[in-house]
Amino acid sequence: MTGQARAGIKSCDKGQFLYPKDRAVRWCDRGYIFYVLEGELVSELHDGRKSVMTTGTSYHVSDLGDPAHRSYSKYGAKMFVVD
Repeated sequence: MTGQARAGIKSCDKGQFLYPKDRAVRWCDRGYIFYVLEGELVSELHDGRKSVMTTGTSYHVSDLGDPAHRSYSKYGAKMFVVD
């Protein structure tokens, strides 16, 4: 995340926190690799597809070619994000 906090995502020592009921307000078109350390994270793509990630799963989106994305969590999640 290169030192900048995004909507609903806060920096921590071991990764990023997505707090319960937080949802990104903007669509993002940058690429990431997400690895869920704890909890559950939903990543939705601008074209309507959704991926539910639970503890121990990962997900990636590219800078180019993939639709814009945003994430949310009903219960909160702790994740490792490669920007």
